[in-house]
Amino acid sequence: MNYAHRGYKKEYPENTLLSIRKAIVSGANGIEIDVHLSKDGELVVIHDEDVNRTFEGIGLVRDYTLEELKEFKNRDEREDGDCSIPTLQEVFNIVKPYKLPILIELKTDMIQYEGIEEAVIQLIKQNDYMEHSAIMGFNWDTIKKCRELDPDVRLGLSKHDRFNLDILDKAKEIDIQMLTLNYDILSPDIMVTLRDLGYEINVYTVNRKHDMKKMMDYEVHRIITDDPELLVSLLKEHE
Repeated sequence: MNYAHRGYKKEYPENTLLSIRKAIVSGANGIEIDVHLSKDGELVVIHDEDVNRTFEGIGLVRDYTLEELKEFKNRDEREDGDCSIPTLQEVFNIVKPYKLPILIELKTDMIQYEGIEEAVIQLIKQNDYMEHSAIMGFNWDTIKKCRELDPDVRLGLSKHDRFNLDILDKAKEIDIQMLTLNYDILSPDIMVTLRDLGYEINVYTVNRKHDMKKMMDYEVHRIITDDPELLVSLLKEHE
């Protein structure tokens, strides 16, 4: 499956409503986004802990209210869409009519947000989107807490560096469904092992044709890409 990384990141400002809308138009059949918690407890969609890389501001996301975050201008703002920092609910409003699956990455690698796990699970339920949502992250404690909060929520563990058995031990302990891995660390042997264990495999961030084709040959479950339109064309050829 073709998952748009932060929306259609190659052509539009990442993690914005415009980028997500354009990803849907391009033919992506899933969306991957990143979530933080604002000063006033709102779930907001942005990748970094601070705002200054993608927006004309400075400081940590957690130090601003939603109203204040909305005032920051995107450094790559277009006139043809909403490029402010969106809320997770605003993203749901876009994807729900299409029943488009969504991967929600909780950005607790560097900063801990009190209550973010419960808030995300609650919002998923409020939108009746449990079947089409999954929560993932690099912070094992965060994913473990999600499992403690709800036995039915779909969960994934993410990993940057080389594959080792530690991640499988953690995955088994908290009963996750998927692993999100850097495509560079995969091999046919690793895929056989993971497939035999029953895990769904997501790979990121796959932007070149030959890498996309390799991941198709590996039969991964989801390819996360900045260029969903390119992947659409390759998937059609593959079929």
